[in-house]
Amino acid sequence: EVQELSASMYPNPLNGNNLLLSIELPEEGDVQIQLFDLAGRILYNSELAGKAAGEHAFKFSREELGLTSVGIYLVQVKSGDRLFQTKLRVE
Repeated sequence: EVQELSASMYPNPLNGNNLLLSIELPEEGDVQIQLFDLAGRILYNSELAGKAAGEHAFKFSREELGLTSVGIYLVQVKSGDRLFQTKLRVE
């Protein structure tokens, strides 16, 4: 049985400076976190090697993610052949 990769963000919509991203990995592996604007430009890219199965939490500042204007952004998390995508609204 293939378990899903999942992630959640708080707060969403983001109206302060900090975003908490929680990722649930079904198995050990490398993780890639990317943030795109709606034109498809990569604003943030991070590759993390050898993360254990289970939950991982990451805190990002608005500046670190390249969120310079209000709008809708796409967050993508990849691990192995698993992919999770969601929208982030910035106010």
